[in-house]
Amino acid sequence: MTEGGRQPSPDDIIYSRNASVGSAAMVCDREPFCMGQDICLIRPSAIDPQFLEHQLNSQILHLQLERLLVGSTLKRINVDQIKNFRIIVPPRETQREISIETDTLR
Repeated sequence: MTEGGRQPSPDDIIYSRNASVGSAAMVCDREPFCMGQDICLIRPSAIDPQFLEHQLNSQILHLQLERLLVGSTLKRINVDQIKNFRIIVPPRETQREISIETDTLR
């Protein structure tokens, strides 16, 4: 499943849609890997990737996620719902500052 622009690149975000639903991670290198259908590839352009990763893993976003999950045995979310998450988008410089501060708290 690497065709059609689905090969992850640095600064892309991979987001789990099933099982460990709600886990986000930023791709940091060019080591090729193949994603399954349960992973959503997000290519941020108008938002700092590291800032987006922090937001996708935040408690406030997980509260949104909990309201959207479907399935009784295996919880999941569809791509259209992920596209409609409500996130905060401050100015780019503020995004970087928040990301740096958040990283120091980890």
